[in-house]
Amino acid sequence: SICIPSAKLVVEADFVGMASGSKLDKFSQAQLTASECEMVNAPYIEECPLVIELSLVHSIELGSHVQFIGEVKDVKADEACLNKEGKPDISLANPILFDPALRNYHRIGPVVAKAFDVGKALLNRENI
Repeated sequence: SICIPSAKLVVEADFVGMASGSKLDKFSQAQLTASECEMVNAPYIEECPLVIELSLVHSIELGSHVQFIGEVKDVKADEACLNKEGKPDISLANPILFDPALRNYHRIGPVVAKAFDVGKALLNRENI
């Protein structure tokens, strides 16, 4: 599962990234609630506003890292993260992003442009 924390969970997310689960119970220490996913055999963090359940399709060794490729089986979204149409809205989830180069957490900013629309101007150029 991929659990996407909101900005209000930044302390817990930072702790979970630093602590070893082999040495302590991270859920208990961070006062987070583990629940079982419905579609895959994995836990998820109830406090996270967005959760994606995936099954593993491929894993690729990339030197010091492993890239995992999964198939989405289910998406859980807290009601506070749903827009008027009932779809998950990333701005309502207020997720945090980790910048590994500067070791900072950031929030998502305002919408910059409409996807699959703003690029149409380049499709209409004569040289394409």
